[in-house]
Order: sequence, then structure tokens, then C-alpha cells
Amino acid sequence: MKEKASIKSVSFTIIRILIVFSIVLYLLNTNAIDLSRISEMVFSTWVIPAFACYLIVICISIIRWNVLLNAMTIYPGILSITKLSFIGFAFSMIIPGGVGGDIVKAYYVAKGIKDLRTAAITTIGLDRLIGLFSMFFTGSLAMISMYLFRPELINSDHVTIFKSIAVIISGGTISILIIFLTAMNKYLKKTKLLNWLTTQGPGHVIFSKVYDTIHSFRKKKKSLLITFLLSMLSQGAFVFTLFFIGLSANESNIQIQHYFFLTPISLIMNAVPISPGGIGSGELFADWLFRSFGSSNGSEIMVILHLAFIVVSLFGFMVYIQGKNEFSDIESEIRAE
Repeated sequence: MKEKASIKSVSFTIIRILIVFSIVLYLLNTNAIDLSRISEMVFSTWVIPAFACYLIVICISIIRWNVLLNAMTIYPGILSITKLSFIGFAFSMIIPGGVGGDIVKAYYVAKGIKDLRTAAITTIGLDRLIGLFSMFFTGSLAMISMYLFRPELINSDHVTIFKSIAVIISGGTISILIIFLTAMNKYLKKTKLLNWLTTQGPGHVIFSKVYDTIHSFRKKKKSLLITFLLSMLSQGAFVFTLFFIGLSANESNIQIQHYFFLTPISLIMNAVPISPGGIGSGELFADWLFRSFGSSNGSEIMVILHLAFIVVSLFGFMVYIQGKNEFSDIESEIRAE
């Protein structure tokens, strides 16, 4: 059994590498990625404020998860949360999608807390769900505001694609909001419809987990509000991260207002579990998205963002390798509280 599992693991790793290699090769052959431009962007002074904003995003994500854990009476301490967060970033380089590291974070949190294992794991899922909602909300709010108040920023050639994306993003925002409101309602939990949706309906396993995660926070609305506000602050920092990276590419067709919807949409597409950390697939999606609004720098901007992510991930691997035994200390810290 172990031998089969090992073969399966190696096979998946090879497949992931081939996927990344194929996408990158395609982007290079179609001139979607300009290596000379990337080298210029890396040494641009605009990369410094971009990386600073990216570090702010990371700090906010650590604080946000800590707020949710504390709401469930779990107090691991900010140092332990920081270590686990960086390890999560590191393993996102291995597991497909932008959320793969959550699996590793869930493992260590669950390992350290037996009595509150489910609660600890659900905070990770809820943290991601609130983060996803903030992306959709930021994107839809930015697009609606631009359409109503700054329509001159929308090129006439891009109106159709703009409206199509706005409808999809707004629909995603409304859908997640409905899920939240439904899950927070204590009366709906007892209805036959919800019972069917969580036990027999299409995708009932995933729906049930999402529902239970949100419902467990029904009496902790203050923590949810703080988490949402932190998520919105994180989105703002992410917007300026991509904006500064865009300046390093001498981007002139995209204004700061555009980044308020291009950034969250790029991040949503980057999280699609195709390649590890979204590397390759993120560039492919960003290239299409930015070109839809008159910019040819989308893939290069995403490359620089991924380079920043790789730097953070390498630091996470250092934390992991340096103290494999140290994670028993994390468990001790959690139990001691």
C-alpha cells in the first residue's frame, strides 16, 4: 500500500511539473511572456514598494487567522500562527492552486489540538471563504463604481467583456453572501430543504462542510466582521502590490482604478488548482484578463508576483526544515493555553 501511495505521489508530482512546463512553454512561444522585460522589472525600484505591500498582505492574513482561532477559544500565539502560515505558503508551491498550503496548516493545527480539532480546521476554511468573498466584493464594487461614475475609463472596445465579467463577479458575490446569510440563520438549519442539501443534494459533502463552518460562527459576528474588514484591507494592499509591479513594467494603459477589479479577479483565477501555487496557470489567466483591457503586461506582472511568492515560500521551507521537531513545541504552546 505504501509503495502504491509513493508511486501515485511521484506520478502527481511529474504531472504537475509537466503542466507548469507546458504552460510556460506556450506562453514563451506565443510571446505572452517577455523575459527581457521581466529582468528589467525585477531590478526596477518599483518592486520595493510592491514587495512591501505584499508583506503587508501576509501580515494581515496571519492576524486574520489568529482572530478566527481566538474566537473559537484557541490561543496558539502569534509566533506559532506565523510559523504555520509560512509553512502553508511553502507547501502551496507543491500542492496545485493558491490554497494548497491550507491542507498542511490544517494538519498541524489538528495535530496540536485534539479536543478542538474540528473547530481549528474550520477556521482555515472560513478564513478562505471570507477572503474569497472579499475578492468578489472588491471586484464587483470596483466594476460597478467605474461603470456608474467613471465610464470614460472603459474603452469602447472593452465594454462587452467588462459587462460580462462584472455580471459573473457580482453573481459570485451575491452567491457567497446568500450562503453566509443562510448558514447564519438558526431556523433554516431545521428545514427539510437544508437537511436535504447537506445530506443528499448535489455536492452535499462540500456544501455541508461550508455550511457547518459558517454556522459555528453564528454567535461570533464581531469576529466575522473584524475578519472581513481585515480581508478588505488585505485586498487594498494586494491592489497596490500589482499596481507597483505594473509601474515597474511602465504600464500606461491600465489605471489604478482598473487594478481594483483586475487584482481580485487575477487572484481568484490564480487559485484554480491547475498548477502548484498557480505558477504558469496564473500567468496564462492574467495574460488573457489584462489583454482584455488593453494591456500586454498581465503575464509579466503575475511572474513578478509569483517570484515574491517563491521568496516567501523558500523562507517557509527554511522554517519547516530548521525545526521539524519544533512543531512539537507549537503543539505544546497550544495545549498550554
